[in-house]
Parts: sequence; structure tokens; C-alpha cells
Amino acid sequence: LRLAGEFESTEATNAVSMSGELVGLASGQSGLALFDISDLRAGHPEPRSWWRGGYARDVVLSEDLAFVAGWFDGIRIVDVSDPDTPTEMAAIETGFPFFRLVLDGEFLYASYFGNPNVETAIIDVSDPENPLRASALQGSVLAVAKGFAYADWSDSLGQCALATWDVSDPTNPVDQPTHVKFWGACARCDWPWPGFDRAFDQDPHRAIAGFASWESQGWVALGQGGLKLLDLSDPSTPVQLASLDVNACGVSSVAATRNIAYVATNSFSGLLVVRGFESGGAFQTSTLPLPGFPTDVVMQDGLSITANTTTGMSVMSTRGCVGPLRATGRIQ
Repeated sequence: LRLAGEFESTEATNAVSMSGELVGLASGQSGLALFDISDLRAGHPEPRSWWRGGYARDVVLSEDLAFVAGWFDGIRIVDVSDPDTPTEMAAIETGFPFFRLVLDGEFLYASYFGNPNVETAIIDVSDPENPLRASALQGSVLAVAKGFAYADWSDSLGQCALATWDVSDPTNPVDQPTHVKFWGACARCDWPWPGFDRAFDQDPHRAIAGFASWESQGWVALGQGGLKLLDLSDPSTPVQLASLDVNACGVSSVAATRNIAYVATNSFSGLLVVRGFESGGAFQTSTLPLPGFPTDVVMQDGLSITANTTTGMSVMSTRGCVGPLRATGRIQ
């Protein structure tokens, strides 16, 4: 794991997303910054373009589209087929502040602060110029995989709850989650975390910070509660395999692949690499210090990218050996 490049920003840097050759950075009042991967390898990448259509709290890229959660500006669907000239296609206005987006096929899961609890609207975006609300779930959806939505149901007492909803038919999800798993000690430090509520009952700093799945494994970031490894062989009944304490103020986000999790942490500020085993157990293999308190991490094609709240974006190479080895062990 090595630092490959950085983009510095003076705005709040909230989230990052990748799709193919395109990277999107949700940059608060500055809007959405678009990069391409070839630029990211240059050391100090600069945005290919900016879309300034409101406050950018979260972003999801999918092929030629960008979905932007605009806090009180609603959800904006942006055509990025030409990254040099992004164009807004549609807007979803509800009056509620949106803070998290998850895309699964033709359905967008958009989390917002309802009354009195956090809710997630399920929106049919098969026609991106005419998005339609299909249904809704309680709690904030963190990820969707294999017909199940994983939602944050944490409460104000600091008990982290992961609810798994059957969304095999997103237009008619189950009435109640099929399984809820509670853990304690998920509260996060008051500083330097941004003051955005995420929990089911809108209590700040007491919620699941991130969730990632790879095949039958699930990784849950619990703030001060550290990192949990789950067996998702039966998604309706997750089984905890391992727990890893993190010597930090809290875990903010996680991305996963091939039994390895890349974990963004705050205070200390950095990226951890954690290996997990299907039979149970997880251990930290390396650490890379980063500036600006990373709050989001994504990975693709040997790159891991973090959105750093106060400083911008960091790009890491996750590739190992750079050349074949001779029998002597020397580099060819």
C-alpha cells in the first residue's frame, strides 16, 4: 500500500465514487468534481470538470450517470457521458436532507432524515430523466447485494443495529427486516467527525459508519466499536466471525475485496489494511497515514481512494510486486 497521488481541496470532502475510468468526488458547496483514472496516476490529479448544481453530500457513479445527494438540494441525476461537460438530467425534490446513496441495478436507495426517524426512499431510475419513487424502508441503507439491503438501525443509546431487508422485489420490500444484530459501543468521538446524523433515530455520532461485502463476507465499520467481520452465506441471518479493535477515535468507512478490507479511520487519520478469514479471525496487515480525516473509501483496479473531510482526496496503489521474481528472489 503506497500513496500514489493527492488532490487538495479547501471545501468539505464528503464522499467518493468510481465507475470505469471516471472518479467522482462530492465536495460540499463546490459540487461534484470529476476525474479520470489516468489523471489519478499523475501524482497530483486535477478535476477534469466540476458540476456545481448544489451541495454535494454523496455521489454514486454508474456508467454515464452520476447520482448526487444534495443535502437540502434533493437528488440530482447528472449525465457524465462527456466528463468535460456534465449536464443535469433530472432532480428529485422532497424537502428532506439526503445524505447517503446506494445504487443497485435500476433502483437507487436514497437515505434521508424523515420525521422522526431516518428513512430510505427506493427510486426507480430505469428512465433517468423520469425517476419514480417505488417504495421505502426504515433506517439508512448502507449496501445492497444479492437481493438484500443492509440498513443502519443504530439508536441513541449507542447500540449498533444492522438490519437486513429482503428487497428481491424493490417495489415491494418485506414489511420488517428479517434479522437485526446489535452491538454496543458504536458511539463516535465528537471531534473531528462531521456533525451529520446517520442513526435510525437521528442521534449524531452513534451509528454504523460503513458496510462493505465481498462474496459471502461482510465488513461493518462501527466507529469506536472497531471493525466486525460477518458471514453472509445466509444474508437473512448474518453471523459474526471476528471483531477487530482499532486504536483510533473511530472507523469511518470500509471497502472490501478478496478477503481484504481497506478501512478509513479518523484520529489517527489513515487507511488500514485488514485481512479476514472465512473460518473466523481478522488482523491488521498495514497502515498508511493520511491527512484530513478520511470519511469514505472506494477501490477498483488496484487503486484505493479516500475522501478526506478537510483536505480533499488521497489515491493509494494497492498492488503488490511490480515485477516477476527470479528463483533467487531478486527482481527480474
